[in-house]
Amino acid sequence: MNRKFSARLARLESHVGTAPDLTREAAEHGDLIWSSFGSRAYGQNTPDGARLAVVGPAGTTVYEVVGVALGDLS
Repeated sequence: MNRKFSARLARLESHVGTAPDLTREAAEHGDLIWSSFGSRAYGQNTPDGARLAVVGPAGTTVYEVVGVALGDLS
C-alpha cells in the first residue's frame, strides 16, 4: 500500500470514527514496535521480563517472557 493511499485511509478512518486510539494503546501496552495495515505490536520491559502485545482486528494478544529484556527478543 502506498503512502498516499495510507494517508487517505487514515483520514477517512479518523473522520468516521473507526481509527484506533493509538495514544490509549501506547499507554496500555508500551512503545510501538511495529505496525502494518490494521495491526500493531507494542513492547515494554517489566520487572519480571518483557511484555509484547499484538493488537489487531481480532483483538489483543499479550505475550510475557520472564527473565529477558525486550531487546533480547529481537
